[in-house]
Amino acid sequence: MNTHPKRAFISLYDKTDLVELATKLHEHNIEIVATGGTERVIQESGIPTRPLSDITQAREILNGRVKSLSHRFFAGLLFQRDKAEDQNTIEEDQILPIDMVFCNLYPFEEKLRAGSKIEDLVENIDIGGPSMIRAAAKNYKDVVICTDPKDYKDLLEELPTGISLNTRQKLSTKAFCLTARYDALIATEWQKQFDVNMTQFRVLQEQQPLRYGENPHQAATLLEDTLQPESGLSKAKVIQGKALSYNNMLDAKAAWDVVRDLRSIRSVNTDKVGFVVVKHLTPCGVSVADNTIEAMKLAWSGDPISAFGGILATDGVFDIQCAEFLKKKFIEIVIAPQFTPEALEFLSKKKRVRVIERPLENLDEEPALISLGDGDYLQQTPDNGLCDELKSVTARNFPKEKIELARFGIVVTKHLKSNAIALVQEINGAPTLVGAGMGQPNRLEALTRLALPRAKEKEHTVLSEVVLISDAFFPFPDTPLAGINEGIQYIVEPGGSIKDQDVIEAVNAHNAAMLFTGTRHFKH
Repeated sequence: MNTHPKRAFISLYDKTDLVELATKLHEHNIEIVATGGTERVIQESGIPTRPLSDITQAREILNGRVKSLSHRFFAGLLFQRDKAEDQNTIEEDQILPIDMVFCNLYPFEEKLRAGSKIEDLVENIDIGGPSMIRAAAKNYKDVVICTDPKDYKDLLEELPTGISLNTRQKLSTKAFCLTARYDALIATEWQKQFDVNMTQFRVLQEQQPLRYGENPHQAATLLEDTLQPESGLSKAKVIQGKALSYNNMLDAKAAWDVVRDLRSIRSVNTDKVGFVVVKHLTPCGVSVADNTIEAMKLAWSGDPISAFGGILATDGVFDIQCAEFLKKKFIEIVIAPQFTPEALEFLSKKKRVRVIERPLENLDEEPALISLGDGDYLQQTPDNGLCDELKSVTARNFPKEKIELARFGIVVTKHLKSNAIALVQEINGAPTLVGAGMGQPNRLEALTRLALPRAKEKEHTVLSEVVLISDAFFPFPDTPLAGINEGIQYIVEPGGSIKDQDVIEAVNAHNAAMLFTGTRHFKH
């Protein structure tokens, strides 16, 4: 059944299209009740309003903290028009019914994003607004609630014939979503402010449909957690290319995570540039060099076959030399903080390539939430432990000139699926991944069947200069010995096995050097 409003209450912080709204209501003989600044704007446009005090029979107090919080005001919102008992109460107490509410909220979120102090945040917690919005939304059978200026036009077009039940239901739902998100923002921030951990909130909003899921027959959608800062991949600037798929999003994040970690360990030579090629969530080529093109060529050489159809990411400027290097190569995505105009013009000829510009800010990662299905979730803090403790544990000291290469290798290994082995080497002074084995049930075969064969097939690999890094401890000496037997002299592992001493003695017996990092980097 359609409703025909006779009285509307308006209280807006965001006054977008307010005059147009009030004009239309007045044209349809709907009485307007308004507060403060909203009332002044309407009256200045020549439209009459009725003061809120006529309804509340009370004055505004406490510097505006208490305006609409009155049982007479809420009775006018909540009474059920089809109940005789409610109607009798309204008439006996001479309460004025309210049929429409237009309300939005104090800008708590904007103040939060701006880094406001807690005193300012407190004053931007709306009390009366959410209360009246919820009351009107609860009584959707009789009352219309509107919280978004974008809905004014469609709503006002229904006035001549009455507001439909379908419209009232949709606007009621939107109103409860608004207040739920508003409260979640406040509760989340208060837990941070007061260092308490009570309830976690996720407010997920559809950001964009993806081309498909992991496979073409699967549908997928990118959801944005609106409670988090605007730092995700969805906020990056897509300069060109077709829509991203589910796999593209995962690979692009994996690539950027490597770039970010490479930057975090470059305490020395911060002018160096990192570059990574990722395929199926796995770095197949990584390097750090003096400039973007050099790092790119070395990263590509890490595994040219796997690089086909890969995702490229760098923290350097992507220039025309980089673009021309890709002339006869097929890639899916390239991500960088800056592209030169010449590079963009060249890449525009490769219309299938997605070009994404993403700033370099190293933002704190939130704990990752993984759905197991059936209503269960796993959560863990990010794996941010990198190179905190490097301890030489063998008779032969691990050479200082290999430490930066070891740090580079630890970053690479962190991003490989377990069990993982990375072989890294400096090529013309540039730390480079020359061989990797990952995702294996045992560590020995990650080295012998994958990492070593890949390293040995490259003409620039010198195994005596390679550093071998393991993502977890060696339970037996077999894996380091397999590397030593091929000429590898430098080994890095977390340590922590009950067989650590056996492994150390085996390495000592061959006069090789080994570091313990103290930090495992399993990745499942």
